Amino acid sequence: MARQQGAVLAAMMMASAVFSAAAYSILFLAVSQARQAESLEDRVQARYAAEAGIVWAMAQLQANPDLRFSAGTTDLDGVTGIDLGGYRVDVFDDCPALPNPCVNRTLKATATNL
Repeated sequence: MARQQGAVLAAMMMASAVFSAAAYSILFLAVSQARQAESLEDRVQARYAAEAGIVWAMAQLQANPDLRFSAGTTDLDGVTGIDLGGYRVDVFDDCPALPNPCVNRTLKATATNL
C-alpha cells in the first residue's frame, strides 16, 4: 500500500509540474502578445501624428507657398515640434533656402512619443 501511495504521489508531482509549465507558457505568450499589440498601437498613432503634421504643413503652404520647413522648424514662429496627442511631430522639406525656387517639394515628418 505504501508503495502504491508513493507512486500516486510521484505521478501527482509530475502532473503538477507539467500543468505549471503549461500555465507559465500560456501566461508568457499572453503577456508577449499584449506587449506586441501595444507596440503596434504606438506605431500606428505615431504614423497618424506624422501624417497630421504633413497635412498641417500642406495647409501652411497653401497660405504661403514660399514657406520653407528647415530641419526641426515646424511652424511659422520657428518653434521646434508640434504636439499632437502625445507625439512631437517635426516636418522637413527639401527646398533650398530663399530666394532659390522650390520646384519639386518633398515633405517629410517624424513623430516622437513624448
